[in-house]
Amino acid sequence: MFTQEAIALLAQSSAVGAVASAVGESMTPGSRPVFVPKDFIEHDLERFVAHRRRARGTMTTQSLDAFAAYAQAHAEIGAAVFVAPATMAAVAVLNLGTPALPGHADNTATWKPKQTAAYAALLAVVRTEHNTQRSLTQVQMAEWLEDWSDCINCLRDGDQIENKKAIGAVRAITIESARKVESVEKELSAERSAFESIKADSNGNPLPTHFQFVCAPFDGFWERIYTLRVAIHPSDKAPTLSLRIARQEWHEEETAKELADKAAAAIQGLPVLLGSYTASK
Repeated sequence: MFTQEAIALLAQSSAVGAVASAVGESMTPGSRPVFVPKDFIEHDLERFVAHRRRARGTMTTQSLDAFAAYAQAHAEIGAAVFVAPATMAAVAVLNLGTPALPGHADNTATWKPKQTAAYAALLAVVRTEHNTQRSLTQVQMAEWLEDWSDCINCLRDGDQIENKKAIGAVRAITIESARKVESVEKELSAERSAFESIKADSNGNPLPTHFQFVCAPFDGFWERIYTLRVAIHPSDKAPTLSLRIARQEWHEEETAKELADKAAAAIQGLPVLLGSYTASK
């Protein structure tokens, strides 16, 4: 006579065989899903054999030559390269497949070119690590201008200013505030208005309104001219300053196009597309 435990083991043994057969059939295109008892555990035996079932993984490099060599050596049918302006990186999906025979899209190579020191300094002075506008003291702004003077042209209303004079003007900024109150008395009412005027003064030195920052954004890329707008923020203590890159989105789009062109020239035979790709589960 079989015990309840023995019957359960026999049923489980029979179910294992049925599940194994169903899983094998499910690996073919157009198959139906497989339903298994919730206490069944999946075991992947791939690690016990000499070779993996298929290539998958992520390769990342700052070298275009290494990226091109790896992508061409491991590309499968349907492989493509995607360049996203937001990440400024080229990602080769090596097992993308085709619409008729789609791949798993989990074997990739990524080329993320290295930022130049000058471009990194430009981004750091404009935005914080939390992507908010950075506020600078007069000393911080002046020291940044001194550190990167070789890359900077100082302008006031379109006219160039000698960098040394512009830096001195930044250090000497003072805020002059004047308040004017007007009162109009009428028979049954009174109207009052106050006007606050704020003037930035640099002891006669020309205060720059714009900077031109000239640098290549990444190693091996063309130099670009980034125009920075200067803003002064009065406060109760000392004024602060901030910089904004004019047409920053346009610069990023043009740099992404240059990145795509370089990737296309280095990788022969693979399509290079502007955009990003994420495989759905």
